Amino acid sequence: MQTRRIGTLNVSLLGLGTGRLASLGAGHSRADAERLFDVASELGVNLIDTADSYGAGACERLVGELLKGRREKFFIASKAGYTFADLPGPFRALNPFAKKALHLLGRRQNFTPRHIRACVDASLGRLGLDFMDFFLLHTPPAGAMENLALLDTLRDVQREGKIRHFGVSSDDLAVLEAAARTPGCVVAQTPVNPMPQGAYLTASSALLAAGVGIVANQVFLSGKLLASSASGRVDEIVKERGITRSAVLLGYAIAQSGVACVLSGTANVEHLRANATAINTQLSAEDCARLRSV
Repeated sequence: MQTRRIGTLNVSLLGLGTGRLASLGAGHSRADAERLFDVASELGVNLIDTADSYGAGACERLVGELLKGRREKFFIASKAGYTFADLPGPFRALNPFAKKALHLLGRRQNFTPRHIRACVDASLGRLGLDFMDFFLLHTPPAGAMENLALLDTLRDVQREGKIRHFGVSSDDLAVLEAAARTPGCVVAQTPVNPMPQGAYLTASSALLAAGVGIVANQVFLSGKLLASSASGRVDEIVKERGITRSAVLLGYAIAQSGVACVLSGTANVEHLRANATAINTQLSAEDCARLRSV
């Protein structure tokens, strides 16, 4: 699979999002997850994206288990900023209730330097790693990007060797523009699809000029753009090119300036295989312009 540069790392065009693995009770067994990682490696997918809040820490623990014996095959990105409860083993069933209590107390997010540093350490512990390749602030408010103490903390943990690179995950225009102004910020994860309300298109020039690599998410808008009721322009290109709707949307995302990687948030091996093929779809500037009127 082709790669593109983010910071100092060559990342595959397709990355694997693990949010759907956060709850193994949703029909995904440990064996399913193991097979998913095996196939990702076979396909050349080398970026695994997760977050501390996915499954209240359970997703990071699972990813850590799946990395044993093959850490060198993958770059790991995790995110932090949302509050949640990660209670010890026998009490983990209470995590959802504890999370609701935190949110009712107005503690939905926490971007204080002390908390973010603790999140880095906790994520590394759950992942069983000495360092992670990318650490992202998880949908921070714009003010967090102006917090010099927070930015200093990110640079400190980077100097300590706990993270290679830092960045943000956000669909907020002000946050993306702030990321472009932040020295050392080399990655931004954000929705990239033809819908007009996306912040990426407005911020793309500044991000590109600053050398911030884009990891595209929500390419299918949680499946909504794959539905026949929302795919008029998409289907025009499907018929012209003889390709799938998924291929059109993946081709659109990877054609956008600065996009280095597109996340495939799936727990289905066949979906991952199909997306690994479709990521090579090449769309013209005219095709992309037509899609923006979807």
